[in-house]
Amino acid sequence: MKRKAVSILVAGLIAVSLTGCGTQAKATNADVPVQEETVVVAQDVNMEAETVAKTADDEMVGDDSFVFYTKYIGKFVDEPLDTFEFETIDEKATIEDDVLIERGDQIVGYIKGGATVRLIEHGIDSFVYRVENTSGVGYEYIYVTEDAFLTVDDMKEFVAKHLNIETSTVIDTPDTDMEYIEFTIEKSQKSGVEDYIIECVKDIRDTYNTFCVECTKNEQKLIDVKVYYK
Repeated sequence: MKRKAVSILVAGLIAVSLTGCGTQAKATNADVPVQEETVVVAQDVNMEAETVAKTADDEMVGDDSFVFYTKYIGKFVDEPLDTFEFETIDEKATIEDDVLIERGDQIVGYIKGGATVRLIEHGIDSFVYRVENTSGVGYEYIYVTEDAFLTVDDMKEFVAKHLNIETSTVIDTPDTDMEYIEFTIEKSQKSGVEDYIIECVKDIRDTYNTFCVECTKNEQKLIDVKVYYK
């Protein structure tokens, strides 16, 4: 199999190109608009933030799902988020990776990866959920975005939908005669990630008609993507 390598530095929303097997594809964000977010709620950890959360000397308390820094408990106002109108729900969902809990610019704790949490409110016309804090300490009003519940399989489907699937076929296992491109994305469906996916596959999506998508999570908890084509 031959490959075209496209490496994307997601944290800075900067794309750089790498050469592989004598071929090269470039992805750039020069003409890609980045949508600013106005509400900061609990979000997926990156490697640096996770290291801070797990190696700090600060005392932490909680349970198997929620952990808080004791020095921040009671320091910030614990009140409902009034940016959106919320409706009451009662659903359960599993979080694949650690999700930071923030108050302002401060990380006050995190929800542990693998935890199954209870969703008790859903933002109307938004992708924000309020989750139940089962630990009995910390903050009552904890909000996460829909991105917190994404899995590697979700991202595989998300990449595949940006291929020209109306006139093409997406297969489960790559054939031996297929070439591929590869790139790295954040595990979320934010507009910036979507723009990068479109940029990366634009040279193959309208030229080829058979594809296969593979997604794996790396040590930095970003998603390494291979898109095979022929």
